[in-house]
Amino acid sequence: AIFNSIDTLGHIIECVRPKKSVFGGGSTGKASDDNSTTESWVRTAVCIIPMLEYLINIQARFDFQTVFEGGGSRRTTLSDSDAKALLDSGLFRELLSLYTCTQDESDASNVVRLQLLRTCFALSVQAPEILGRYAIRVPD
Repeated sequence: AIFNSIDTLGHIIECVRPKKSVFGGGSTGKASDDNSTTESWVRTAVCIIPMLEYLINIQARFDFQTVFEGGGSRRTTLSDSDAKALLDSGLFRELLSLYTCTQDESDASNVVRLQLLRTCFALSVQAPEILGRYAIRVPD
C-alpha cells in the first residue's frame, strides 16, 4: 500500500519542480513567478521528505528504527524489491532532479536542499546496487 502512493508523490514533485529553459534563465522570467515556484517546491519538499523518510524507514533526519522494532518484521534498510519499486516509480529520479535544478535558489532554500540531499544519500546508501548506481550517474 505504501509503494502505491510513491508513484503519486513522484508526480507531485514533478509538478512543483522549477522548470529551466534550454536557452537559460527561468521559464517565465518574472520575479513573482520565480518566488511562487520557489515557495511551491520548498513547501512540497518540506511535506514530502519527512513522510518519505518515515514510510521507507530511512534514518537521515530522525531515528525511526523504534517504530518497526515491535514485531521485527521490518528491516532498517530497503529491500532490493522496495528499491526497485522506488526507482521504477520515478520518485527517486524526481528527488534528484529537484535537487539539481534548484542549485541557484536563495539561501533560505538551501536548508531544504540539504535535507533533500541527505534523503537521496540515505536512500542510495541503503540500496547501493540499485539507487546508488543511479545517483552516481547524475551530473553535478
